[in-house]
Amino acid sequence: MMGETKCLNHSDKSDVRGLLNQAENLLEEYNHSCQPQSASCIVTTSGAIAEDSIYNCTCGVSTYTTKAYAFAILDSILIVITFTGKATTFDKYLSEFENSVKPVEISNFIDIIKSELYS
Repeated sequence: MMGETKCLNHSDKSDVRGLLNQAENLLEEYNHSCQPQSASCIVTTSGAIAEDSIYNCTCGVSTYTTKAYAFAILDSILIVITFTGKATTFDKYLSEFENSVKPVEISNFIDIIKSELYS
């Protein structure tokens, strides 16, 4: 869906379902406004094999950077841990995010490349 980007309004008084619909719409549009900063790579983190990726995104006039780790579990579940920050302050907090992911324990992981969901 192309067009005007709408950002999730946290002050919206709508019910939970309406909020979830807004979030789904935002994510759909958000994906269209993100570009990879560099090629994603396969890494071992927290003892599991994961995809490591960084994206530059826009939402209206704001720019954001997102770093994500995607893990595969038992070939039927993907777990994605992300950090998103304003492009101007992203690097300042990146090491804190990296350090917070290190102690995460992923049980029953498989190599993400071998996951049917990932491919």
